[in-house]
Amino acid sequence: MKVVETQILEPETVQNRLCRGLSMTEVELVRFATNGYTNKEIGKQLFWSEIQVKRKMQDIYRKLHVTDRAHAVAIAIREGLI
Repeated sequence: MKVVETQILEPETVQNRLCRGLSMTEVELVRFATNGYTNKEIGKQLFWSEIQVKRKMQDIYRKLHVTDRAHAVAIAIREGLI
């Protein structure tokens, strides 16, 4: 089983993470993706369907102006979103 580390965020850190237009849920999804989770695995963790995860990931790609998961993860790391 994969483990996603969580941490308590200071208010200014939360603000910085939201500056790219991602919600906290979307940031959480990017964290799962960064840790190698598939849409199906993310869905199991969040009690969502795989389709719900796929749609939300597409929203994230749109907000980050990317076309795939690898680019979303790269931008999230570079921008300090995760």
